[in-house]
Order: sequence, then C-alpha cells, then structure tokens
Amino acid sequence: MIEVIGCSTDTISARIALPNSLGPSCLSPQQDRLYCALYPDTLFVVIDCAADTVIPPSIRVGSWPFVGCYSPAADKVYFGTYAGQDVAIIDCATNSVQATIPFPSMPWGMCTDPVSGNIYVTSRMTRQVLVLDGSGDSVLAAVEVGEVPGETYWNPVRHRAYIANENSHSVSVLRDAPGAIEEREESELRRVKGGATIVRGVLFLPSSLLSPLSFLLSVDGRKVLDLHAGPNDVSRLAPGVYFVRMVNDEWRMNGSKVVLTK
Repeated sequence: MIEVIGCSTDTISARIALPNSLGPSCLSPQQDRLYCALYPDTLFVVIDCAADTVIPPSIRVGSWPFVGCYSPAADKVYFGTYAGQDVAIIDCATNSVQATIPFPSMPWGMCTDPVSGNIYVTSRMTRQVLVLDGSGDSVLAAVEVGEVPGETYWNPVRHRAYIANENSHSVSVLRDAPGAIEEREESELRRVKGGATIVRGVLFLPSSLLSPLSFLLSVDGRKVLDLHAGPNDVSRLAPGVYFVRMVNDEWRMNGSKVVLTK
C-alpha cells in the first residue's frame, strides 16, 4: 500500500492498494506519474498523482526490479533488475517498455545527468560503470572503476558522477563526456581514450611509458620540463597544450598530448 500525505495539512489524503510489496519507485514530473516496482515481482504499477489512482495496465519487466531513476531529458524511467541482469527502459509518454539492455552482472547503483540524458549504472561484479545513451537506448561506454561498485550520485554543478567502490574503499569520479572520462585523485589525471591527457597541477607518468630521457615540449617545440617516472610538478607552467617527447622516439600519438588546466 502507498499512503499519500498532503503537505499543506500533513495528513494522509489517500491510500493506494498494491498487489504486492512496494519496491523502488521514481517520479516523472513531466507526466505527473509515480512508477512503482513490485518486489519480488516482474511488474510495475503507474500511479496518476493528480487522481492518486493506479493507471492500468501494469508494466511487465525483468525479474526483481532493484534500482531505478528518472531521466528528465528523455522522459524515461530506467530500472535495473536484480535477477534478470538487465535494465528496462520505460517510455513515460506511452507507459510501455521501450527497450531492454542486458548487463554483464546485476545493476546496482544508478544516476542520470538531467542535461545530456546519460545514465550511469554500476555493474556489481565486473568493476564497471555502463553509460547509457538516453536518446538512443544504447551503451555509450563501459568504464572500469573500483572493486564492487555500488551506489552512484550525480553532481549537477560539476557535471560528474560519483561511484562508491565498496571493496576498494574508494570513490571513482566520472565526467559526463564522450567515453565517460574517469578522474583519478592520486594524480589529478584524466585520460580520454585516443585523445589528450588532461592534468591540473601534477602530471603522473608510469615508468613503463618513459625512456631514460624524456621531457615536455611547448607547442612551439621548446623544452619546458624534464620528466621522470611518477609525479611531475607542472603547476608553474602556463595552461595550454604540451607534448611528451622521448629521446630516439617519434611523437607518440596515444597519450603524447597533454593539456594543462588551472
């Protein structure tokens, strides 16, 4: 059962009977509807918030809907199923399942960027966050994070998703961008696959990437800093584009460009 409380009077204004135990729920403000998963079940019920009544028929999804969120950019509800290991996408305009996306393991945490419509979903047992395209109902990227990723939280000010990694005792930070860039706290380093390395303050370079003589060049070819394995202090350099160069090596296309930011 759902009890509806009138906020102006702080009293119960309605009681809505449900056929099974109530699971995770989320609200579509555009449609003024509440989407309620039944647990343990394969059904959703949709509640008309204006009339406080159930809108028939029920929506059938995968087994044990476990976590859900609403995307205002797409006007869709996303629900991950515990036993089915997939995410069901419900179109709020038609109250129907528009697509189902299979997952490598059970979906656990979920959040959305209300501007782009991207959905961030943790894959519990595969150390991944899958980024879903709200407009195309497809997987944009799979980003490796810490061990046993769980809850996710969206920061609308910084446009970042925060992923709690339970067994790693860490938090992964993902920027909303093509490829879903992960930020690493220990080095202030963020790498776009196939693109530039973006750093602020410290450039961290693993020893496997460097030759005995390596240095940083400005865009006009001047050497501005000798580089060594580990953290390199670049805080005194002006913001801009630089290149990593190694003696007796040609320009490296993957990871050679470095963008310094304030």
